[in-house]
Order: sequence, then structure tokens, then C-alpha cells
Amino acid sequence: MLRRALLTALAVVMCSGTALPSADLTKAQLTAYLGAVQLPDGAFADSNASNETHVTPYRGAYAAIGLSLAGDAATALRFARWYVAHMNQDDEWGPGCTIYNYKFSRHPFSMASTKTAGAMDAPAGVFLTALRYLYATGDPSARAWIATKEVDAQCIARAAYGLYQPAYKCTQAVVGYNYCLTEDNFEVWRGLGDVAWLEENAWNNSAMQSTYLNDQASIGDGLSQMWNARNQNYNWARSTVNGAFSRSAWAQFYPGSVTQLWPVIVGYARSDDPRSIELWQNFKEAWPSMPIASPVQSPWPWTAVAAAKMGDMQFVAEYESCLNAQYAARGYPYTWEDHDAGNMLTALVWAYEQRSQGHWPREKRRVSRFNCAYHY
Repeated sequence: MLRRALLTALAVVMCSGTALPSADLTKAQLTAYLGAVQLPDGAFADSNASNETHVTPYRGAYAAIGLSLAGDAATALRFARWYVAHMNQDDEWGPGCTIYNYKFSRHPFSMASTKTAGAMDAPAGVFLTALRYLYATGDPSARAWIATKEVDAQCIARAAYGLYQPAYKCTQAVVGYNYCLTEDNFEVWRGLGDVAWLEENAWNNSAMQSTYLNDQASIGDGLSQMWNARNQNYNWARSTVNGAFSRSAWAQFYPGSVTQLWPVIVGYARSDDPRSIELWQNFKEAWPSMPIASPVQSPWPWTAVAAAKMGDMQFVAEYESCLNAQYAARGYPYTWEDHDAGNMLTALVWAYEQRSQGHWPREKRRVSRFNCAYHY
């Protein structure tokens, strides 16, 4: 508490720069951070806090995605190997090869399952995406390993899709929780597309590719039903008991507002679609402090990922120069976590790709001086 109070006393600092002023340095810092939180067996600790004892595979998969995009296939592969070695047997905890969260100790190093996790569908979906990006690096060791993992990937896909609710065309998050979460279903939608891509490009299995594309289309139909025409945004959940929707409110950062970013992040919606543009503008109007200060305890670089997809260079540059930089200056202390590092890497890589292809509007290439509020 004292440490956080001291950081709060630094409330407002000045920072300046041009668009993505130190992206290469930031990527080096982020990959170093993830290397430091990777445990001896390949898992990622949730954070670098000295008292950290938790491993959340869902978050680790996002770390691996960022690493693969940034070119660090070796660290991402170590995590992928760990994930597959620690996933549950088929139907051990719901359909398919689900995975629990873990706790660890350092001296001596040991790890044990918590026998639970926040969801079954989303971790599986995100790991399939991580596997696709790892293969796409072209790293020979990664490709050789993935070439032998088709059966495992199919079992993981069953975990992503195993709690599918035909009446509503969505996946239930976990056994006993009678809701489909919109966020999770966007991640499952993307993961099914990615395992279909792997079936074609890594395993040459056109039959299973077609199966997963059909499953993805079904989830896509369910996601279209999540749209609330009256509110002009996506409902954040749906009951699997009666089909009732949980409406999103812009006044609520999570899940209400953040849910609106997922369609463009996962590729369900195009960035130039009028709905995507309106949702992004509404998000920024609802939470104008982002990207210089998160309105909640977590830094949420997912918002920078959405900005990169939307071609909003101003947002990405300010996030990198302010919120990210303030964490970086202190060694990325908690509340920065492993998935935050992966998502920041993703934002920087995607932003660079968009810029190099000339997709950034000219007026968004400049960043003036601004105040960065740090209160974590």
C-alpha cells in the first residue's frame, strides 16, 4: 500500500514524443519482461511481483501471441509446450482438453493445479490463436513441434466449442455458469478460424478445416444476435437458461465498454466498417482518460490493440509514451501482468504494419505534448 501511495504522489508527469517514439526499445523491454516472468517449466507467472504465485494459462496465451508477433518464437514455444503438457485429458473437466489455473512456489520450484479456472472456452480459443501465430513465425523448431500436435489441437478445439448452446449459437463459459460471454465467444470465433488455418497450412486436413470453419460460422451467427440495435452496442452476455441478454453500458468500463472492442480486435468486423468506427469513437468519448491513464486498476493495453486495428496512431502513440512508459520506468510492476506485455507487443507490431502500409491517416502521425497521469 505504501508503494502504491508513493506512486500515486507522482500523479501527473510530462511526456512528449512523436508517433511510436521508442517502439523498438519498448518491444525489447516487453520481451525481456516476459522472459523474466517465464518459469523454469515454460509457464508464465501472472506478474513479476515478488510474492506472485499464480499462473493463468489464458493470460499466458496472450503473452505468447505478442512474443510470436515480435519474433521471439523460442519463448512462445516454451509456453506452448507447457500448455499442452498441462492441459486436462479429454472430458476430465468438461468437454475437450480444458486447462486449469496453477499456483507455484519458487524455493524449491513446484507447481500445482488449482482444479479450476475462470472459463473453459476462452483459454482454449486464445491458445489456438497463439498456436497459429507461433507456426506463422516460420521458426523451424516451432513448426516441427506443431506438426506433431494436430490431435492435441483438435482436443483443445473441443474445449473451446464443447459447451456450445445450439439454441443461442454461443459457447457457455464454464460448467455451472449459465451464461455465454460475448468476449469469450469472440475469442472462440477467432480460435476456430485459426485452428482451421492450421489444418490447411500445418496438417493438410481439408475435412477438419471445413468442420472448424462451419463451427466458426455458427459462433458468428450467435455473435450477431448479441448486437443490441436499440443501444447500438453489443450485449456483454446471454443467459443459457432463457436467452435473456445482459446489456452493456458505456458508463461501465468492463465488461460493458471493453466488449465493444472485441469485434475489430479478433477480425470479426472490419476497421472501416461504420459500426466499428462508431463503437471506437463512443469508447473514446466514454473513457477519454485512456490512453494516458487507465480508469481502472489494470492498464488495459487491449485498448491499444484495438486502436492499432482502427488505425488510431494518436491513441497507440500516447499509450506507448504515457501509460506503458510509466510502467516501464518502474520495471513493469504489478498491476502490469503477462498478458498486458503480450498485448502491448501486439499493439506495437500491428501499428507498425499499418503504418508501413500507409494506412495511418496523415494527421495522426503527430503527437503533441500531453500530461500522463500515473496512479498505480
